[in-house]
Amino acid sequence: MLLQWVLEEYFGHVFLSRPFLVPRRDRQDPCLVVDLSALNSHIECHHFRMVTLKQVRETLLPHSWLTSLDLANAYWHVPIGPRFRSYLAVQNCSRVLCFTVLPFGLNIGSRVFTKIMKTLASMLADVNIRIMYLDDWLVQGSSREEAQAATTRTVSISEFLGFHFNFPKSRLEPTQDLQWLGMWWDTQISTIRLSEDNRRRVLQRVRRASWSTTFTHCMWTRLMGSLTFAA
Repeated sequence: MLLQWVLEEYFGHVFLSRPFLVPRRDRQDPCLVVDLSALNSHIECHHFRMVTLKQVRETLLPHSWLTSLDLANAYWHVPIGPRFRSYLAVQNCSRVLCFTVLPFGLNIGSRVFTKIMKTLASMLADVNIRIMYLDDWLVQGSSREEAQAATTRTVSISEFLGFHFNFPKSRLEPTQDLQWLGMWWDTQISTIRLSEDNRRRVLQRVRRASWSTTFTHCMWTRLMGSLTFAA
């Protein structure tokens, strides 16, 4: 982790939080998450609007061509100023480590990241490139050639600015039927449907809610999130 410039050893007074590892469905290495609830209680979180799937649906043009770009460790593209790093500390045995980049779990993380993405999207719009951004990016073109050129230029501009993509998880070949963020987007017939994995996951949670006598509040929250996403 230290070699990835995510954490650095720190000597001095810090605000410690508890780290833990969360398994990922599509990767062997777990995701590092920090319980920042104590720190979050001291941070004022301003309201902001994220891009929603509904907005993406309304923005996509019929018969457009699409590609997707998977941003590797999205939040880690945002550096933390040295004077704030002591607030983002974890302990590993006797060593105290501080984040040098934005960790997952900070209540202002989504707002900060979205504002940065909004600036980049505006820059790309100035050269007639349309992207939609959530966890991953969706690039749109009115033809296969336009989508391919827009994707190439988006990657070039973004990498120049310091962004890094996970190309094996990206879809660089333009298509009119693309799986993105757990949904299938078909611009030929202007439809959106759940991916097979997401469909099975939602059905499993619905069945479990119907039959289980020990369904917890957390499980209900997860189920409602799945149903809202599916809608």
